[in-house]
Amino acid sequence: MLTAALPLLFLAAALLAVGTIAVALRRALPQVAGLRAEVAACSDRREVRFRVVETVVRVADGKVVALPVRPRPVRSVLLPGLRVAA
Repeated sequence: MLTAALPLLFLAAALLAVGTIAVALRRALPQVAGLRAEVAACSDRREVRFRVVETVVRVADGKVVALPVRPRPVRSVLLPGLRVAA
């Protein structure tokens, strides 16, 4: 019984998913066509004007902070015998 029920459940879920996608496309496609018509009707250039009312600046904005330079560790001079053994 489970052998027949499981594929039927998957089929029902697939039909529900396809139906949901179809309804969404049926509602969205006319709106997309309207948007495309509006984009085709508008000009290629648009003039925009604005006025700066307030400028907010924090204290640390724009500063470059130099990180401290750490000295490199000094390598001790190894004895020749130890260097060869390595």
